[in-house]
Amino acid sequence: MSNNIQVSETILEAMRCEAQLSGKDVNSLFEEAAEQLLAHRQINELAVYGEGRGRALGRKPADAVRLVREDRQRSR
Repeated sequence: MSNNIQVSETILEAMRCEAQLSGKDVNSLFEEAAEQLLAHRQINELAVYGEGRGRALGRKPADAVRLVREDRQRSR
């Protein structure tokens, strides 16, 4: 599949330099960057969901470490 994506010359030049340094091609670097962006967004969505669930249960961020430790103790 062939795609044409337009990016600024500044970004393209930076990616060309990175490609030379890393020994990868520019297309691979853009694909890797896109994968990281999508993964980062999924993690952010999960964090927002978790914060909402915690609030619904009356939990505070400070409770997280204690709750994880208690859960690990029960699992042992």
